[in-house]
Amino acid sequence: MAAQLLRIGEQAPDPDRDSLNYLEWLKGRMQIISAYPESEFLGLLAMRHRGNKLLTHFFSIEESEEGFIALPHEGSEAESLPPARFPVSACVSEFAKRVGGKPAKYGG
Repeated sequence: MAAQLLRIGEQAPDPDRDSLNYLEWLKGRMQIISAYPESEFLGLLAMRHRGNKLLTHFFSIEESEEGFIALPHEGSEAESLPPARFPVSACVSEFAKRVGGKPAKYGG
């Protein structure tokens, strides 16, 4: 949430061009959000889930222990097809892996 939520007119530093500035910005955002009361955080989480549902014109994304699953939209021609599966390591950028600090053999 810290990386995705922006105030009107706010722009996040580009992590590919200025990773140190981005990490400081992100750390500050994480500290702000972690200080929110639980009810505020749950409200943000609910809005995220509601927003995701509004973006599912053709498929929906579900999380699983193995990664993410793309399910065809109900009523679409593709509904009879099996879900597409994406391992977590395929969905995480190299920058995010570096920030997470896990060696490549564990992160993908």
